[in-house]
Amino acid sequence: MSTSSSSFRPRTSVARVVGMLKSISASRAFRQFPGLRARFWSGELWEDGYAVRTVGDRVTADLIRRYITRHEQEQATNQPELF
Repeated sequence: MSTSSSSFRPRTSVARVVGMLKSISASRAFRQFPGLRARFWSGELWEDGYAVRTVGDRVTADLIRRYITRHEQEQATNQPELF
């Protein structure tokens, strides 16, 4: 299976696809922007979680905004102070 392909086998789990996309995109971002490593001192660009919704599941822009807002709030409360 090629990572440059825009499709995956139907038997490939969503978790695996997300993990691959996060891994590939983080590697490329760190390679293209070396300063990111200093900014993300944990060495991780992405959070562990992700959200997936199926087609026809009434996903709205408002639902996505609420998810992002909640995630940002949780991240802000869990982020350690550096200084």
